[in-house]
Formats: sequence, C-alpha cells, structure tokens
Amino acid sequence: MRRAIRLLVLGFAITYPWAVLLADEIEGTRQDTYKSGYGDLEVFGGPASTAAELKEADRIKSSVFRFHDIESGLEPWFEWKNRVFDDYGLSLGFDVNWLYQRASETLGQRDVFGAIYRLRGEWNAVGRGSSNTGSLVYRVEYRDNHFTDVAPAAFGKEIGAASITTGFAYASDFGPTVSELYWKQLYGDKRFGFVVGILDFGPYFDYYPYTTLGKGFLTREFLLNPTLATTGVGHLGAAAKGFIGDHVWVGGAFYDANAVNGELNLDTWDNGEMLSHVEVGWTPERKRNRTDRVQLSYWEVDERREAGIPAGQGWALSISGEVGERFVPFFRVGDTDGGGGAPAEQHISVGFGKMLRHDDRISVAVARNKPSRKTNGADLNHEYLVESSYQLQMSQNLSLLPNVQLIVDPANYPAKSHIWVFSLRIRLTL
Repeated sequence: MRRAIRLLVLGFAITYPWAVLLADEIEGTRQDTYKSGYGDLEVFGGPASTAAELKEADRIKSSVFRFHDIESGLEPWFEWKNRVFDDYGLSLGFDVNWLYQRASETLGQRDVFGAIYRLRGEWNAVGRGSSNTGSLVYRVEYRDNHFTDVAPAAFGKEIGAASITTGFAYASDFGPTVSELYWKQLYGDKRFGFVVGILDFGPYFDYYPYTTLGKGFLTREFLLNPTLATTGVGHLGAAAKGFIGDHVWVGGAFYDANAVNGELNLDTWDNGEMLSHVEVGWTPERKRNRTDRVQLSYWEVDERREAGIPAGQGWALSISGEVGERFVPFFRVGDTDGGGGAPAEQHISVGFGKMLRHDDRISVAVARNKPSRKTNGADLNHEYLVESSYQLQMSQNLSLLPNVQLIVDPANYPAKSHIWVFSLRIRLTL
C-alpha cells in the first residue's frame, strides 16, 4: 500500500506542472451546446457507446486555438448533419485516432505507431420525441499499426509486461469491419433498455467515466479492468439494464466468447461458448449516474475448447464520483480465478480526471496487477503502473494527448526495475 501511495504521488508530480503551465482551472458552471444538435441523443451504456461518443464529439468546446477559416469551412458539414438529425433522426460521425509510443527500454521494438478509424451513427427509427424509443446503431472501423512492425496493443510484450497493455485498442489487422450493428430499445421513460445484435462489450461491461478512447487514459488498466475476460469486438450478444427506484439499477449481458477482432464471423456462435455478466449499481441521482456511481459486476466465461482457453469467473467493483467542478476521482478493484484469458487475476487502481480551462483534461492514476497464472503459465510477481496525461483541446475538432507511463517491476523483464513509456495521441472528430 505504501508503494502504491508513493506511485500515485509520483504520477501527480509528473502531471501537475503541465496543468499549471498550460491551463487555469475553469470558473463557474458551463452549459453544454452542440454543433449538430446531438445533445438530445439518448445514451444507453457507458462513455464508449456510440451515442455517448457522438454527443461528446459534437459538443462545442473551448479550445486553445481558433482556426476560423477551417471552422467556417466545416460549418456546412455540421449544419447538414443537424438537418438530417432533425428531419430523419439520423446521427453520424467520423473520428481518427493516431498513437505513437516509445519506451526507455525494451526486449524488442523500441517504438510503435497505431491508428483507429471509425465511422458510426444511430438512426432513431421508432418513437422519436417520446419516452419509448427504438434505434438502429452501427459502427464501421479499421485499426492497424502504421510505420512499425508492432501495434501499441502488443507493446506490453515488447517491454516485458505480463498484464499491462500500454496502448489498449490500438491493434493491428483489424478490419475494415462492421464492429457494431444492433437494435437499441429504451422504454419506461428511459428507465429501462436493452441492446441486441453485433456488439462491442466495452460500453456495457464494468464501465465507469473513463472507459473511452476519447479521454485521458491509454492503458487497459484504466480503460478496462485487466481481471475481466473479454471477447472480440463485433460479436453477437445482448445486454439489458434498468432502474429499480431512483438509485439502484440491475443489468446483465451475454456475448459470443469466440468472436475475433476485425472478423465479422458469426459461425463461432454455434459453439455455444459464452461470456456473460450481471451487475448491480447505485447512484445518488439518476441524472448523475454517468459519473457518480458504485457498480459491482460478476462474470463467467465458458471454456473455449478450440482456442484452448480455460473457463473463468470473477468480480469487479468500480466507484467514482464528481467532487467540486468536474473533478472525478475513482477506485477500482477486481479478482478472478485467472481463467478466461484475463491478463490479471487481481487488480486495484485509484486515480482521477479533472477538466480544466479550454476543455483540457488532466488524468493521473496508479494500478497494481497480479498477472494471471493460467494465462501466463507461471506464478509472476505483481506489476505496478503509473499513468499521467494532459489532453490539449487544440481546436473544436482536434486534440493532442501527451502521456507518460511508468511500469514498475515488469514481470517478464526482471533485469529492469522500471520502464518509461512516452506517448502522443492525436484525435480528430468530424
């Protein structure tokens, strides 16, 4: 525990000077406005859901620079999107994410580059403007490593980490493919809902305010609990949840456990091997459940016979809450029997994100993992991670994210007590 506290202090020390030099704290409460009117989109699931990502990308931001000629040139595009949304209930957006990472020491490649390209949207086909709505949601994407042989999603192996992924989701050989195509139904004045079709597990499985590529964290530790078994993005499945009263919700989901990233192959559904989870959560107010939440999830995954991956089960707890003006600390913990291909069998993390002037964001967190014996084939020592980033909102549609990671005691590189990873992400949204 003392070591974790020291690492958290170190992470804050790394990041705080950026905040002092680059931004002042925001003053007062801001009222969000939107370029194409997407503030009315109904979100079901976490911040990585299509509706949530579209809303955040469409939100008018306070940026460091104003490129008036470029912004004026893009106005017809956003006005057209607004007309289509008003007339037909169709929202759409495109985003590009480029990530470069370089490590101080490695067992192999020293630096990596990855990219994610996404076209997504939602068509509110039933019940527009009512308390019960039905929508068709889609996402087409392509992910790959450019210029380097290794993608950021595999960079952890290059630096000798057993349970840490330095650039989560920035994989290679992913598509182009349809990674989401499902029906979203909300009813009971939007107190209850379900999705069914081709899904991404991220928006529904143990999410919290930072489970999204659009904010400050890059590692799996702070995007997706490493004790969770996962499946490929673009799988058949269903998820449902609803509120019991004003404070408590319950939910659950099941997914095809054999889906493969970037391959729309529905034949694996015939194997009958599933990943499933149930959850219960509490929030002080329904309207605050995106940030102020306590959520406990339990999951199970069947043995994947052809893949040679054992069955597994475990639980995860996520706690977060907004304190003051857009300061959101969090605490997360997970424990599992080590099966299901999960990289870690124990995890604990604590950190925070803080919105600053110009919609900039500072993020700091520290984590400790116990690598899974079943996944790694050996009883390995604990690994520690500090991640610190500063998101610069350069313009309405462009942000830069310098990021520093400190990996302590990489389990598969015992000759090194620690390794630094320096990253720069560029994100463009239209």
